[in-house]
Amino acid sequence: MIPKILNVVVFNVCWFACILGAGAGQPWIGVIAVVLSAAFHILLSKSRFALATLYLTSFLVGFAADTLVLSTGAMSFPTHAELILPVPLWMTFMWVNFATTLTLSMSWIRGRSVVAALFGLVGGPGAYYTGMKLDAVNLNESLWFALGIIGIQWAIALPILSLLADRLTTASDGTTSANASEENSA
Repeated sequence: MIPKILNVVVFNVCWFACILGAGAGQPWIGVIAVVLSAAFHILLSKSRFALATLYLTSFLVGFAADTLVLSTGAMSFPTHAELILPVPLWMTFMWVNFATTLTLSMSWIRGRSVVAALFGLVGGPGAYYTGMKLDAVNLNESLWFALGIIGIQWAIALPILSLLADRLTTASDGTTSANASEENSA
């Protein structure tokens, strides 16, 4: 139970470091926080390669998904959020930050694709909306359009990432899906 609570706390600290750092024109703060958190997770894990693969895949999925959302015009980034690539690095590292929860505090979602999709449909837009309120991201003038696109993005991405987390960690530690999340959180 303690690792899951700690995971939620560290996730939220990193999330706010990304959002508040970007909103204040210092996006590197969030990147550093997530890199440290992800490295900590990997170093403490019995499944280092699996977690590293999950985090790298989440980075790539997040970059592709947010680039696609950008191309629809649903969102953009303020100049102070420091665009290096089409999607700022801090934004893509937020996907890695989320992936750190998939083997601990969000392990309950693994193996439940419909629940994961519904959670993504609601949670994704909520996070981006909060990011907008904290001046880290701009959502389209048609807010419902932007939130709808982001909801669809997360309704697709979250089941994929949770399935990947399940497969990678189950394969790497030799457990079955039913007890993998409990053993990975120990």
